[in-house]
Amino acid sequence: MLKRPAIILVTGLAAALFAACYLQAAFVICLDACAAAACVSAVFLRGKGAPAFAVIWMTCGILLGSAAWYLTDAISYRPAARFDGKSGILTCTVAEYPNVYEKYTAVAVHGEKLNDSSLRKIGILLYLDGRWAELEPGDVLTVPVSLSVPESRWNFDKFRYYRARRIYLTADAGEAPTVTAGEVGLRYVPARLAGACIARLRELMSERNAAVLAALIFGDERALPEEYAADLRSAGLSHITAVSGMNVSFLVGLLLLLFRRKAGSCIAVPAVILFVLMTGGSASVLRAVIMQLLWLAAYFLNRETDPANSLFASCGLILLANPFAIADVGLWLSFAASLGLILLGSPLQRFLLSRIPIRSRALRRIPETLAGVLCATLAAQVFVIPIQVLVFGEISLIAPLSNLLIVPAAEYAFTFGAAALLLSFLWLPLGKAVAILPKLLTDLQLAAVPALAKLPLASVSAENAYLALFLTFCYALALLCLYRRPKSPVLPAFCAVLALCAAVFCSVLDGLMISRLSIVDTAGGQSTIVCDRDANVVVNCGGGYRSACTPVLDELRRSGARSVTLFILTDYRTASAGNAETLLESVKVDAVLLPHAADASAAERRGEIAEAARRAGTKILEPDAAAQYAYGNVCVRILENREPGGDLGRLSAYLEVSGCHALCLGSMYPENIACLLAEAGIGRLHVVAAGDYYAARMVPPAVLHRAPELCVFSSYAGMDRDVLSRVLAGGSSVLDLERMGFVRIRLPRLYGMAKYHAFNA
Repeated sequence: MLKRPAIILVTGLAAALFAACYLQAAFVICLDACAAAACVSAVFLRGKGAPAFAVIWMTCGILLGSAAWYLTDAISYRPAARFDGKSGILTCTVAEYPNVYEKYTAVAVHGEKLNDSSLRKIGILLYLDGRWAELEPGDVLTVPVSLSVPESRWNFDKFRYYRARRIYLTADAGEAPTVTAGEVGLRYVPARLAGACIARLRELMSERNAAVLAALIFGDERALPEEYAADLRSAGLSHITAVSGMNVSFLVGLLLLLFRRKAGSCIAVPAVILFVLMTGGSASVLRAVIMQLLWLAAYFLNRETDPANSLFASCGLILLANPFAIADVGLWLSFAASLGLILLGSPLQRFLLSRIPIRSRALRRIPETLAGVLCATLAAQVFVIPIQVLVFGEISLIAPLSNLLIVPAAEYAFTFGAAALLLSFLWLPLGKAVAILPKLLTDLQLAAVPALAKLPLASVSAENAYLALFLTFCYALALLCLYRRPKSPVLPAFCAVLALCAAVFCSVLDGLMISRLSIVDTAGGQSTIVCDRDANVVVNCGGGYRSACTPVLDELRRSGARSVTLFILTDYRTASAGNAETLLESVKVDAVLLPHAADASAAERRGEIAEAARRAGTKILEPDAAAQYAYGNVCVRILENREPGGDLGRLSAYLEVSGCHALCLGSMYPENIACLLAEAGIGRLHVVAAGDYYAARMVPPAVLHRAPELCVFSSYAGMDRDVLSRVLAGGSSVLDLERMGFVRIRLPRLYGMAKYHAFNA
């Protein structure tokens, strides 16, 4: 440690920034005071030696981190935060290419002026109605907006997420902007160059292949299919589309391959600097670039590099430049993966290579490559898994297998794709000829990744207690082996495999004994999901745009549901059925229940959904007077309104699961719900899924008289005071999904227990 003061200093720096970011100011003051007291004690009481040295450097890091945080907060964030709640005419410059969604566009801009007030190029995320794909970095926009500080929603901490990226405000446009395509400043040239490269990729190959290659090379996921991105996460491969050390090492490796060591190193320095500017300069890629530059500098100076020292030094520089980056999960993952490679990658690789019996160098190349990928994956996963569990709530147990199969293909796709891109600017036909190989490699990824994502242990929820116990056991076993240093790794490996088998067995048993009832927000609607060993039922899948279906698909995946037994639509409004086709395309659905159409627009929407069901091979059901569906432990009763009026043909769904009685109101009028509940003889309710903005205002007294223990409103429900007061007066608890996004209820199947025992939000 005496030779690596950067490690101790940066550890203290990160600790202070983490405390300032996630804890109250009082804790930061206490931390600074304790560090200063320890430093004084080390100097005056202990004197010299390694412990005193470590304490002094740690204290310096803590005090430096606290000073950097509050200085940056005062200089950068506070001047921006004073515009929170302000409205006016915003003049700004587009900083990045926009993210275009179905009904709106989100684009990062540098604020210039709000009315007559200077914004000093504050980072702002601007939301525009409609599709504005033609915007380019450097364009000047003038638009009326209302500004606000980003707020957390759906369990997503937008405030810290955007602040880590130097975006301090969000702006909602009141109307279409006025676009002025002026001269492009030097600041925006790299971003435009990246845009030109991505456009050229689309000329070299199909749109789908170009999207995958753009994500591999530049980390640009704008055109990446949502289903493919979800499959990458499930298979533990999302890191290959996040610009980080892998991309930088691929780029430097390509340059060294083309120009040999000395010339390639000279070219690599400006190349990696340009690359970081083209990719947006995220914290993870900055970390990789700084380490790569230190490595290249060591070569020119004829010195050996210290990877651990370089890693901590690069992270320290990033955090000093932007203390808010301590909240950047990408930086955490990049740092943890690199630390794992440094500490465990080489020893694991040496261990495996020493046991390969092949002596021929030519024949050893393939197993050596595979061993390198496997060891790198395992070493990185050891340090990354705790972060994935805490932040994302799920991990992939097949990550070693998927990385072993996909990462080599990704490396060659990156190398030949970048080569084809460069050659295409010299002569387009030559670029197209070289692009054949990366096209084949991306085709392989597009076929293999979805197949890997469908494997049984592709994605496991971190809420699984047996997984937590397995991980705890493995880390304790690793620490024990590190302390005792056994002669053979066979016994520890056998214990780890045995523990994995026990965890999988208990998880399967848990799935057989526990039912799950989830209610999720779909950005304008609400969906109720039942996952049980006998059946998986989904009631409604709405939302104003395609990605609103993602929470439903994620919930099915977390619960281990590989298909949907019954999909029920209560009506044809966008809030209820806006993403019905997306669900039918994304997961196997055995049957879909479609309500009767009361008017021409409903009939048209019904026809569209029915056509999607036929394409997917899904059986189409129609409600009748006694519509009831029993699947072992799950019973579904359909309440259909047949009285004339605006809600004619609309449905409500009554679910019985492991003794829990839940009612999905749909959008039926209160008086009709009361009549149907009485006709069906439905008594006590445990849970009421009140629905979206329209439906939640119509919770009838007949429902509240059945004393539900919980009423769940969607984030767009508006929390009407009259409805809220009536619900609370009836003794029900209320949950609004605006902050959490979902509520999950675990229902034990044993002994016909009638009361659920836990809410997880």
